[in-house]
Amino acid sequence: MRKITDFLFKRNVRVIRLIYFVLNHPQHWMKLIRKMVNQHLFSAYKISLGGGDTALKIGCNLRIPHPQNIVLGSGCTIGDNVTIYHDVTLGQNRGKYPTIGNNVIIYAGAKVIGDVTVGGALLDAMQW
Repeated sequence: MRKITDFLFKRNVRVIRLIYFVLNHPQHWMKLIRKMVNQHLFSAYKISLGGGDTALKIGCNLRIPHPQNIVLGSGCTIGDNVTIYHDVTLGQNRGKYPTIGNNVIIYAGAKVIGDVTVGGALLDAMQW
């Protein structure tokens, strides 16, 4: 019973379900609902999922243990089994977006900007 209640009511699980809802309903008639959910994610958790009609692609098993202050650019591609901690930015530089591969952990404060491909790695803030 506890696993069911955790799945339904834990904050990080609720955020991930909302993110997948926004990304998996591209129909025109869902545009208003997607926009409302996106605004809720930003106002409640400061999570930004790109702008307008997003081309953001997220694989399965996304984990966000601390859903706060996360920016995912509209052209980013995120693979399977990715963990994103708080204060992470995946953004564009000159129209190029990062590609995050499978089995990646992005720790708090990391910024991945531009045409960067990361796979099977740990990213930390201020990592050179």
